[in-house]
Amino acid sequence: MPDETARLYLRLAYSLDRRWRRKTGSRLVPWDLDPVRLPPLRTASDLDDALRRLAKRTREMPSGFRKEWLRDHLPTLRTLLAFLKGDVPTLPEQVRDFYGLPTRPASEEELEALRARVRRILHVSREEELQEAVEAWEQQYRVPRDAVVLTMDKLLREARRGSRRLFELPRAEHVRLVEMHRSRSTGYCQYTHDFQSTVKLNVDVPWTEPALRDMATHEAYPGHHVHQATREWEYLHGDFPREAAVSMAADPMGPVEEGLAENGMIFIHWDRSREDRLTVLLNRLRWGTEVNLAWMAYREEPRKELLRYAMRSGLVDWKQAVRDVNYAADKAWASYAWTYWYGASLVRRKYEKMAATPPSSTCSTGGPTRCGSSSRRSGASRRAAEKGRRGRGDLSRPETGGQRTITLRCIPLTTSIPPQRGARACRRAIVAGLPPLFSPFAGGMPAGFPPKTFNPP
Repeated sequence: MPDETARLYLRLAYSLDRRWRRKTGSRLVPWDLDPVRLPPLRTASDLDDALRRLAKRTREMPSGFRKEWLRDHLPTLRTLLAFLKGDVPTLPEQVRDFYGLPTRPASEEELEALRARVRRILHVSREEELQEAVEAWEQQYRVPRDAVVLTMDKLLREARRGSRRLFELPRAEHVRLVEMHRSRSTGYCQYTHDFQSTVKLNVDVPWTEPALRDMATHEAYPGHHVHQATREWEYLHGDFPREAAVSMAADPMGPVEEGLAENGMIFIHWDRSREDRLTVLLNRLRWGTEVNLAWMAYREEPRKELLRYAMRSGLVDWKQAVRDVNYAADKAWASYAWTYWYGASLVRRKYEKMAATPPSSTCSTGGPTRCGSSSRRSGASRRAAEKGRRGRGDLSRPETGGQRTITLRCIPLTTSIPPQRGARACRRAIVAGLPPLFSPFAGGMPAGFPPKTFNPP
C-alpha cells in the first residue's frame, strides 16, 4: 500500500477494532469494503505514535475533501484510544467526539408533540390511556413466532421492488435473511462486498408486522444494504481515499448511516397507511426517549425513575423498558442513540428539501448534472461521496474545490441541529452520499449507481 496516510488510518482502525472486541465483545468496524492484512499496532505507545503521525500528515495535506474527511475522524480516533486505555469519556464527550452532535437531551416538547400525534391516530383522548392503547395495537398486529421469518422474507421482497422503482441497483445485489436466537440485538445488516448482505433477525423477540416492515427498510431496502452498496460502487469507480472503505460504528458518519435507515419507510412511500404512520412516529418517539434515558443514566438518576420514564415516554411495556434502560446504562454504546435521533432529523430535512426542489434549482453551482444526472463523473456528487477506489495506488491527490461546493449545497437543517453545527452536519450528510441517494426524488437517476445495462465486476 504505497499511500502511507491510508496505511496509518487503516492500521489504527483495525487495531482499535481488535482491542474493542476484546474489551466489549462488539465490533468497532462493522463494514469494510476492501479488507487488507496489515501489521497490527500492538502497544498503546504504537497507537499514540500512529495517531500523532496521522494528525501531522492531515495538517500538511492541501485543502480538499480528503483533508476534511480525515480531520473529522481524528477526534473519534483519539477518544476511542483513550477509552481503550481505561479513560472512559463521559457521555457528552462521546457524543461530541464520536459523532459531532449536540451534547443535549431530546426536547420534551418534541416528544410530547409526537405522543399527541400518536393519540390522534389511535383516537385516544386521555394521555394516561395511551400506553395501554399502543400495547393493544401492537398485540393486534403481532406475528406468530413461526411466521416471523416468512413474513420478513416477503417484506424484504416488497421493499426491494419499492427501492428498485427509485434506485438503479446493480443486478448482482442480494440480501440473504438468516434467523438468530439468544441475541441482545433485534437484528442487523452484515454487508460484505460485491453488493451482498446478510440480514440477521432475532426471532426470539416479539414482532409485529409494522415493526418487520420497518426492519426490512432499515436494514436492507433502502437502508443499510442500499447505502453500503452505494458506497461500494463509489469505492470501485470514484477517485476517493483508500481509507474511506472502512466504516467504523463510532465515527462522524454514524448519524448519516442511521439517519438514512431510519427514513427508509418514507423513501419508498411506506408511510401512507395508518399502521405505517404510527410505526414512524413510535420509532421517532422511542429514540428520543432513549437519548433522554442515556442522559438520565449519565446523571446517575435512580434506575426506578429510568424505568418509569421509559414506559411513560416511549410507550413500551415493562420488558422493553428494562432493555431500553440497560442500553442507556452501557457506557460504550449509550451515545449511539444520538445518531438515530439527530441523524433521522438531519436526513429527513434533506430529503424533504430535495423532494420539493428540481435539480436545476437545488444546486446553486452545479445544475441538474450535479444533483440528478446518471453520469459517472458528476463533479461535486463524485467528490461528495465517502469512499475510495479499490486497489488504487497513490490516492493523495487533493480534491480541490470540494469544500466550496459542499458549503453552497448545504441547506437549513431541522431545529434539532443547532445552527453552529449545521455546516459540519450537512457536510457529513453529503459526504455519505445523500445527493446520489436523493436524486430520484428530484427528478433524476441516482448518481451512485449506473444505468440498468451495468454489469457488476
